[in-house]
Amino acid sequence: MQQAALLEAHCEAYAVAHPYQLTCRFEKDAHYAYLDGTPPPLYLGLILGEMVHDLRSALDQLAWQLALSHVGEATLSDPRIGNLIVFPITDTPVRFRNHKAAPYFDQQALALMESRQPYQNAESHLVNPLAIVREWSNDDKHRVLTPSLGRIAIDDLRFRSDLPVEIDEVEMQVPHASIVDPAAALFRIPAPEAAQIEFASAPAHVCFLSYATGEADVLHCDRLRQLCGQVSECLVDFEPLFAAVDWSSRTESWITPDLPG
Repeated sequence: MQQAALLEAHCEAYAVAHPYQLTCRFEKDAHYAYLDGTPPPLYLGLILGEMVHDLRSALDQLAWQLALSHVGEATLSDPRIGNLIVFPITDTPVRFRNHKAAPYFDQQALALMESRQPYQNAESHLVNPLAIVREWSNDDKHRVLTPSLGRIAIDDLRFRSDLPVEIDEVEMQVPHASIVDPAAALFRIPAPEAAQIEFASAPAHVCFLSYATGEADVLHCDRLRQLCGQVSECLVDFEPLFAAVDWSSRTESWITPDLPG
């Protein structure tokens, strides 16, 4: 959650420092507005990658403890078995049942794991949080999670023209929730070719693209904080499977000490 909050703060700082600008070109019968600005810095993707890695690691560490409780340390000490232990995230019941880690969990743990699988969302418009974690964690192993601009709406459009413009005829050319392509026109403004159109700057909404559902889905920073909460809720579901632990004697070990001056 701290990384999600940090990422959100960095994205907001970028939006303030680099509001997007629109430029206009007359094409055929109208003026078309294009994005002209500084793309989001790649380090935002590094922060997201660290956040997703931590979420995936938390799930896999949970899986290890569940397997440890079921088959014992001696079994897991064999690398051929220990290397199989991950939290299964699958798209079908068959793949879940046949997952290589499945034999090392008890039936109660498997039932809880299955209740969280992406295929449980098949009839819902909601994107499964574990599917997002799997998608991004796999991507982050091989490439940077690239930030983009998105969520530009016609309500964000502010401009002035030296010639009359029919405001009701101004059209948005792309879905307001989509990734912004600098090469694609965002708005169509019906005005004479001689019209001089000037745009006001607007806030830049940083977002990330996910294919967790098999189709492009744009996720914004507020959704990333929600993602952390959803994975945390998943972890909490497994608490009844473990004996209660008193952490009070280890409180100080969670505090980062001050380094000597």
